[in-house]
Amino acid sequence: MRSLTLRSVLTISATWFWWLLATVGGGPLEGSMAHAADINLPNGNEIRDLTELGLEELMTMEVTSVALKSQPITQAPAAIFVLTQEDIRRSGANSIPDALRLVPGLIVARIDSNKWAVSSRSETERFSDDLLVMVDGKTVWSPSVAGTFWETIDTVLEDIDRIEVIRGPGGTLLGANAINGAINIITKKAKDTQGALVTIGGGTEERAFTSVRYGGHIGQDFHFRVFGKAFERDRNFNEAGSHDDWRMGRGGFRADWDVNPDNVLTLQSNIYTGRAGQQSTIPTLIAPDFTNTQAEDVRLQGQDLLLRWGHTFSKQSDLTVQLYYDRTQREEISFKERRQTYDFDLRHRFPLFSNQEILWGFGFRSTTDDIEPDRTFSADPAHRTLRTIKGLIQDEFRFLNDRLRLAVGAQFLTHSYTGLLIQPTV
Repeated sequence: MRSLTLRSVLTISATWFWWLLATVGGGPLEGSMAHAADINLPNGNEIRDLTELGLEELMTMEVTSVALKSQPITQAPAAIFVLTQEDIRRSGANSIPDALRLVPGLIVARIDSNKWAVSSRSETERFSDDLLVMVDGKTVWSPSVAGTFWETIDTVLEDIDRIEVIRGPGGTLLGANAINGAINIITKKAKDTQGALVTIGGGTEERAFTSVRYGGHIGQDFHFRVFGKAFERDRNFNEAGSHDDWRMGRGGFRADWDVNPDNVLTLQSNIYTGRAGQQSTIPTLIAPDFTNTQAEDVRLQGQDLLLRWGHTFSKQSDLTVQLYYDRTQREEISFKERRQTYDFDLRHRFPLFSNQEILWGFGFRSTTDDIEPDRTFSADPAHRTLRTIKGLIQDEFRFLNDRLRLAVGAQFLTHSYTGLLIQPTV
């Protein structure tokens, strides 16, 4: 609680400092106090606070993860929950897994200071399979463990626009890893994070943490932001002793260019490095336990680069092309992996008739791992490349003045292991 209180006070103080500086100087920081809880409604109005929304307006909040298009949450054909920036801010969460505790039907268990188990519709384990996790459209699911390393997923929490959680099958549009659900972490556009934000604090458990972000623009159509974040967290209490303290550093940028009213380019990149403590049990030939517990600091590193182009033909027709590169490195006593991933995705939506809409897409993903063998763990082969090619199509019909909808679709997927897979949906 001391860490949370200090964080809140210092965040408020820093925000008002920048606002006062902008008001007095009228310089580039002017207007930097962006309302974190602003929500765009379908009618174009902006509401500053969720408490100002009526029941009908709350039901018209828009989501994009279910049908890969913007639609009111009441029309989404899935059990979906939206965690807004206001929810995250009021919760006092200092990590994304902690914020996910607010989602009904999602099980979040903290294993130690730097590890979580997050699951939906399945057993709660550190690596829960069939739960797709994405950050701004980039898949962060790891093929090596069939799960997600949650300790590597982080950003400036104030920059998160919303987290959309689908509790149920989403494999037709999102892929085979979304059988039990999907978590889509969506950050704000660069134009919504203009000005400066500084957060700094510390305490007994949260030893030290800070984040710095600055957003600016060039002209009226090009907006950008850069950020840096670092923290150090103490180990958990355990009578037998523990070694799970945690320290990470992260930085990155995002740029959005409105080339014209119909074309938008987005470029963003992140880089992180850190160490996470853990105690590893190693088999030995020494009686009576034949094991040895050893404390270690797991070294974590990663970089990614994402480029997205969106073209709007009309209100009912648009095209999105996305390309990203991701590189991660993890070094433990019993698991040393280097991974590189290339991903390409194309989606096109257009109306066929006045009451019919077609969505089709194509994707290619290549991920290469290099696992260093040691005395406790080895992979054969130690170096491999997995490729996934997918195509999807969905036809949506609307009846009775849009009061009844029928969607029929399928995803066709071929993988290095499985061959051709077909995932239909109605």
